[in-house]
Amino acid sequence: MTHIRYILIVLLVLSTKCTAADFHTKRLKDIALALKKNEILNNELSPNTQQTYEYKGRKIRVKTDGEGAIANIGYYLFSDDIYSSVGNTYVLDFLERYILELDLAIDGKSKVQRMSVDNVTIIEGNISQLRQINANCGFSIDHLSRRMYKVSWLLNNGTLTLSFPADCQLILGADIIELEDILIKDIANVIPKVKTDIQLDMEGKNISRSDSLIKIQGEKYLISAINNTIYVKEVNGRSMILCDEKIPTKSVSNIVLTGIFQRLIPVTLKVNCYGYQKKYLDITFQQIIDYCLNQNSKLYFGIKKNLQDKITGTLFVLNEQLGFNHVLSVEFPKGILKGSDEKVSGSLMPYIPINQINENFFSRSKDKEYEKY
Repeated sequence: MTHIRYILIVLLVLSTKCTAADFHTKRLKDIALALKKNEILNNELSPNTQQTYEYKGRKIRVKTDGEGAIANIGYYLFSDDIYSSVGNTYVLDFLERYILELDLAIDGKSKVQRMSVDNVTIIEGNISQLRQINANCGFSIDHLSRRMYKVSWLLNNGTLTLSFPADCQLILGADIIELEDILIKDIANVIPKVKTDIQLDMEGKNISRSDSLIKIQGEKYLISAINNTIYVKEVNGRSMILCDEKIPTKSVSNIVLTGIFQRLIPVTLKVNCYGYQKKYLDITFQQIIDYCLNQNSKLYFGIKKNLQDKITGTLFVLNEQLGFNHVLSVEFPKGILKGSDEKVSGSLMPYIPINQINENFFSRSKDKEYEKY
């Protein structure tokens, strides 16, 4: 009996030590397997950290997300200063990962074949120069009309310039089905938080006043009725986000754009997925807004109908860096402004390419659906 108990204890210890790493995407796990690095595969890493390893004489960088899952694996091509100055972590992570992927040839394709499939083009230089890139090279990046990127490195033997589409599937290394699954998981994992105030950036903004109401004019998105204008009320000399049942359209718009409200707002969210699949979440409205803001997205809201018991509208979540919109249709009960525990109803169409939402998206009849308020 003692012998059996000893074996069980040993097995328990071994299983604890061999905890497998979690990966944000399937692609990242495939990369880790191809690298054959047990220190990556079998380690449980701390959240929001990075580790470096060696692979065939080059430095590899492994990053984790807020839950400790591996969020990126790639060559160490950029210094911390470049990450800070460029301000586009998505693209820098993509380049580190993608150039490593080309060397690993996980799918059996040559570098030329893989780049052709992905529409990654060498504008200046040649493919052999990819091996010369390191964190000490001069680097520049251009984002062209929200649709393409052009990046350049200054190497010892000349300049290497690449172009590639601003496509979320390419940059994040996952197909649309996997991205939808990740989105659903990540929204549900956002910790619900009540926010009752916000620091507003008023510098350079067009500000108008009417009695105690301040209008901070935002940007429009394609048509003037869809915008991110915020309304602020002055109370006892203090500026606060407007939330008043007597001014429902402006109040609901504020809530949708910022997530600010005195309590958590329940929402039933329908996610319209690829292949006409529908998935449902019962979460809080604040989780949706916090998720979108944490993804470096810009939010724009347009009200369609101001009905007796509810306000309907559309939230456009624009991620210029990754080239997509999330489009969220909202039905917001007015009773919430009066303290009721009614639920918001939301229907989300995720990852719509930017080029599919343009002026033609709003025909003249659709333009009239959005009310100016």
